[in-house]
Amino acid sequence: MRTRMQEEGEKGNKTFSHFSPENNLFEELEAAFRDYGESGTGTTRHYVHDDDEAKLYGAAPGTFTEWGPLPEKSDLLFYEGLHGAVVTDKVNIAQHADLKIGVVPSSIWSGSRSCTATARIAATPRRPSPTPSCGGCPTT
Repeated sequence: MRTRMQEEGEKGNKTFSHFSPENNLFEELEAAFRDYGESGTGTTRHYVHDDDEAKLYGAAPGTFTEWGPLPEKSDLLFYEGLHGAVVTDKVNIAQHADLKIGVVPSSIWSGSRSCTATARIAATPRRPSPTPSCGGCPTT
């Protein structure tokens, strides 16, 4: 049985669903995780779901905020959204996350190799481990 998304895709309509890569910024989302893993910082934006969040973020419900910097000196980046573990021919966001939990384990667009309808993922900065100092160890 073919899905409506498959039918629309065959017609050339790549923007039928908000799940499609054409309607998302997968490269920017991957960069956010990559940058955070490399440096512990990066940029993000928020999707505004309702009036309460609209007051908090200063944007209308159903829209995104502008991109802005992540808080400094954090130890964990938590993402909850539609494409947190997406892998396509162009991006592999999942490789940058330390923990991935698929809340709704269903493929959400036919071109995806790995994507869940809602993914909760967390990443930590890849900071060098501090050199242990025991006092009796030779240093090089």
